[in-house]
Amino acid sequence: SNTHAAAVTKIRTVQREKKLERFTKNFAELAAAGDQLVTDYDCKVMHQGVQISGNIQLTTGHICFVSEGLREIIPLAEVLSIQRSIALKTVDNGPPFIMSIPHPNVIPNTLQVFTSKMQLFQFLHIESSLEKLGGALSTVNGSPFERLYNFVDHSWRAATTVPIPGQAYAE
Repeated sequence: SNTHAAAVTKIRTVQREKKLERFTKNFAELAAAGDQLVTDYDCKVMHQGVQISGNIQLTTGHICFVSEGLREIIPLAEVLSIQRSIALKTVDNGPPFIMSIPHPNVIPNTLQVFTSKMQLFQFLHIESSLEKLGGALSTVNGSPFERLYNFVDHSWRAATTVPIPGQAYAE
């Protein structure tokens, strides 16, 4: 119905404004330099063996993560590889065991980002705030993970030459 469509549009607009506000508040220097927010998802990042809840914010030039007490900025030009991966629970309730997809039938749930500065960023539990409000509000195909992966991959390829010249890649 038109009422439902109008309500969904309003919720999406409010969500988009919230995400833009979070970006400009936490990454003012990027916003001032002209970086545009592409997308924003709730997620967790591995930090010193601990899962930290926050938001991954992808811009035209950076992958950003923000939470209470943690702020990361990863220039897309420094990204060497983006890997669809899987996080497995461990027997001791410790940090998950994260590995690249071992077989095409395995559904990925973790995004690993490797940089030219020898850094590894691991993003897991990727969720859409709209989908948390209710599946009926989401008309977009694919899981939040798959959508984020596609956004990151396309933004990375638009921001730099892929593969990165002069870098050794596994065959």
